[in-house]
Amino acid sequence: MASNSCSESNISNKVDHFDHLYESDESSDEDFFQGAHIKTKIISAWNNVKYGFNVPYKPSFDSDSPIWLLGRCYYAKQAEYDSKNAVQNTQYKIHGIDCFFEDFSSLIYLSYRKHFSQLANSNLTSDSGWGCMLRTGQMLLANALLIHMLKEGWRISERKYTEKNYIYRMILRFFNDENSDNSPFSLHELVRIGSKKPGEWYGPTSVAHTLSAAVNLTSHPVLDTFRVYVANDCTVYIKDVISTSTKCKNCTKKTCQEKFWRSMLILVPIRLGSDGLNPIYIPCLKALLTLDYCVGIIGGRPKHSLYFVGFQGKKLINLDPHYLQEYVDMTTQEFPVESFRCHYPKKMAFKKMDPSCAVGFYCRTREDFESLCKQAVEMLKPPMQRTEYPMFIFDDGSSFCSDEPDGLSSRDQMIEISYNSTKKSKKKIKSNEFVEEYVLVE
Repeated sequence: MASNSCSESNISNKVDHFDHLYESDESSDEDFFQGAHIKTKIISAWNNVKYGFNVPYKPSFDSDSPIWLLGRCYYAKQAEYDSKNAVQNTQYKIHGIDCFFEDFSSLIYLSYRKHFSQLANSNLTSDSGWGCMLRTGQMLLANALLIHMLKEGWRISERKYTEKNYIYRMILRFFNDENSDNSPFSLHELVRIGSKKPGEWYGPTSVAHTLSAAVNLTSHPVLDTFRVYVANDCTVYIKDVISTSTKCKNCTKKTCQEKFWRSMLILVPIRLGSDGLNPIYIPCLKALLTLDYCVGIIGGRPKHSLYFVGFQGKKLINLDPHYLQEYVDMTTQEFPVESFRCHYPKKMAFKKMDPSCAVGFYCRTREDFESLCKQAVEMLKPPMQRTEYPMFIFDDGSSFCSDEPDGLSSRDQMIEISYNSTKKSKKKIKSNEFVEEYVLVE
């Protein structure tokens, strides 16, 4: 997952050679020098060095161009704003650059961690070198929950209030790297629910479905009013969204379902090109990131996952999980939270973006969802093209089969079977691996 792939390859080759030398050594400790075990330890040590350093720097922003962050607009030019009071223009509320940095550092940042308890059926105690896509997915989900549970008070300046600070820490505990009912979205839980082995790489589609299963199957009472829907074949089926959101766990009355609406995180896996990002979709990506409902993009550059949260000009603004930090013990009420904040945003050119990604939208109410459907339609079509190839579409129908459980697609149903079997046996079962499926748009 990273720029030094040649170095990793050399290390793996040397480890394989090292394993071979010890095959005939009868006096060696057989358990210690087992090939897979020693390879894991050496590569883990290399990743500790590779991702253990982070040089903070404050990037420069063009003072003549607006900055967008999850639907909010900021402007760095002194003549255009009052740093203390937002300036209102005809369409958007524009904020100052100081407000941008405060809002960015208020986002939950989840990166590689080390020295947590071993992942099931492995000796791994760190996700460095392989878990970046899972961390990116966790970040999108965590910040959607931040908006869902704290509403307008999700920014740092609002967390001085005891209740909001408590909720913020509770959200962080949801993602703590441990096997606990208080951490339904931990790395341990996502690996157990997913169809891949610990140490294997994920793609945007597999992460989206794993997150969906984790949220929709959790019994945590605080999350009963929150669900996740994953689009199928680049299509958001409106009936499916409504069914997923209105389905009550303990009630089958139609009148109850018509009145009840769970807040919804909609994830849309897409592929915007073959070998690289087709540039005709860059205006569409920019437009989506200006929507109030957009909570970011699970994506990155090839073999390097990133959480895209905004843009300025020709560059995306992102949170990069490739920084190895120590596991945080969250058993105390006032556990340290500084490592879950990133003060300095990173930027990457749109043209470097990997074509495989998943866009996230948060809709608190049914009215929000209906508004999203209307607003997004025109943004999905590349401008000035002879033919229309939208990034994805909204369809009034349903993709669910009649023999599938309400609110679960066939793919989520497969995860549910794996999840329930794992819960009962405490042992990972073998299942078909996810295939990154997309409607290819070129």
